[in-house]
Amino acid sequence: VDGFEEGLYGHKLNETFDIEVTFPEGYGGESKPELSNADVIFTATITSIQERVESELTDELVKKISEKSDTVDEYKKEVRKTLEESNEQTAEGTMTQDAWNAVMDNVKVVKYPEDELKEKEKQLDEQMKMILEQSYQIEFEDYLEQAGITEEEYNKQITEMAKEYLKQNLTIEAIAKEEGLELSDKEYKKEIKVFAKENGYSDEKTMLETLGEDQVKEAILQNKVMEWIVDNSKFVKAKQEDTSTKNTEEKTAE
Repeated sequence: VDGFEEGLYGHKLNETFDIEVTFPEGYGGESKPELSNADVIFTATITSIQERVESELTDELVKKISEKSDTVDEYKKEVRKTLEESNEQTAEGTMTQDAWNAVMDNVKVVKYPEDELKEKEKQLDEQMKMILEQSYQIEFEDYLEQAGITEEEYNKQITEMAKEYLKQNLTIEAIAKEEGLELSDKEYKKEIKVFAKENGYSDEKTMLETLGEDQVKEAILQNKVMEWIVDNSKFVKAKQEDTSTKNTEEKTAE
């Protein structure tokens, strides 16, 4: 919020004071429209003041902050390699998402499997209410009031989420069937370890108990299908004019 950070300047440690600001237009969204352009007062207390001090990069410092490098030169090479790998992963992720979005933009579900849709709606509803209760300590009725929606509107949102999930899942299944992309036992055992690590689980057993084997297999198969989509997509350079009238190029998927 404009003015809040500036309002902290000039005050001392342990000092309590008021900061007057005006919320921008649209602040609060549909759930709390009264906050749009509202004048409010924050009462703040300075509990700590920290100053960032730049340290000279030396061999001694490198040994403290790195597990792989002992010298400044080695550390610079380590950082460069890390950045290159990170950029490569980001680029691959962007290409995968672009390719998948291109596929989904051309998918139309004529009719959703009724039983699967109801089951997914039930699952999403239970998950949502569990999150509200356990993570936010809020009752469902209080959530509806704070969100400014009715239970009917909430159910419609759940249905749309369930349809979107099934749309993606049906697309994955259709591509896998058409292209013969099966998940062998050997692949499953290999990929499940990677999947557990990438999703922050200590081991495969804990993950399976939490998510269920069917959902894990679906996710691993989805990754395999997405890899196939990227490998069989044609990426072209599209020109896009920016505000400075210069043309920029970005990768898009066909």
